[in-house]
Amino acid sequence: MMKLDGGLQTGSILIVAAEASSCMYAKKFIQAWRKHSPQTHFFGVGDKQMQTDGMECFGLAEDLAVVGLQEVLAHWTDIKKTFLSLEDAAQKKKPRFALLLDYPGFNLRLAKRLKTHGIPVVYYISPQLWAWKKGRIKQVRDSVDDMMVVFPFEVDFYRQHGIEAHFVGHPLLEVIEDEVGALKTPRHGRRTLGLMPGSRKSEVRYNFKVQLLAAEELSRDHDIDVKVLVAPTLDLDFIKPLSRDYKGNLDFVRGKPSEMIQQCDFILTASGTATLQVALLGKPMVVMYRMNPVTALIAKLLVKSVSYFCIVNLIADDSVVPELFQGEANPKRLSQELERILQDEPYRQAMLKKLERIRTLLGEGQASSQLVGYLREKYVEVD
Repeated sequence: MMKLDGGLQTGSILIVAAEASSCMYAKKFIQAWRKHSPQTHFFGVGDKQMQTDGMECFGLAEDLAVVGLQEVLAHWTDIKKTFLSLEDAAQKKKPRFALLLDYPGFNLRLAKRLKTHGIPVVYYISPQLWAWKKGRIKQVRDSVDDMMVVFPFEVDFYRQHGIEAHFVGHPLLEVIEDEVGALKTPRHGRRTLGLMPGSRKSEVRYNFKVQLLAAEELSRDHDIDVKVLVAPTLDLDFIKPLSRDYKGNLDFVRGKPSEMIQQCDFILTASGTATLQVALLGKPMVVMYRMNPVTALIAKLLVKSVSYFCIVNLIADDSVVPELFQGEANPKRLSQELERILQDEPYRQAMLKKLERIRTLLGEGQASSQLVGYLREKYVEVD
């Protein structure tokens, strides 16, 4: 076992989970860790639920989860304040290690600072460096002690760049397994379209109105119900007013993602972890993403090394589900793709068959326990 110096033998762990999906995975990690060390003190960035559960939060995911250059600049004061507070707290508390989840613009800078203070850095849920910003590879090599990845292809990517990465499986399998007992099946009769506009306010502002227009167009020719699946990081008071111009009935649902998804027959979702949740629950979907035009232009210039932007298609290395970006993600085109799922049964069944394969590529559903086992062996002194 690796023996740590006196300062690092304290019972605290720094966690930065600044997005809805990262918070889900951080909670699973904390649960698994507390089975061995129930008195461990966790501090850093998490969501309101993590704070309620006893984590000392220096910033909340609900406030920090923004996408795009302009959005980051608008929230820069809060982000910088959180960064400085975390660094100061880390110096004082000397945690066993820092567990950083995704959120690379913030976390890779924090990793560099933590290394100067002698705090081991564990990165869990790798940033998508294989898609863009490969220049950050050097930052990973210099500042990250352990890269723990959730997609098998990431191991080869990092190996090609001289970095050892460890595949632990995907924690989303655990989340869905925990929720599956409470899942509800859609009622018989009219089919239900679920709209998933994203988990960040900035995402919702760009995606939701386009999704509503697509649902309106589809509803003109098809008798369907429409549900808005509201991410746990969003308040109904924020999202409901954005639908005031919708011509039809909307049912807003807020709860565990698996339960919400299971209430629908097909999904129109913003790209992100949501697509993986939908895939693992076996629901046909159309994936779209819109963002600030300047950010979109930069993304198109930088992302040239991958064929897809939807993680489901990336994992399968195949066009499993339709994905539409920026201008292509317009109401008419989106409604056409959704209509194909409704009317073309062979197409729908072929998509479902491909979605079944995704689960087999993501490990055995024990990511959190594998991660905890590795980290306890390396960073916890055993008598």
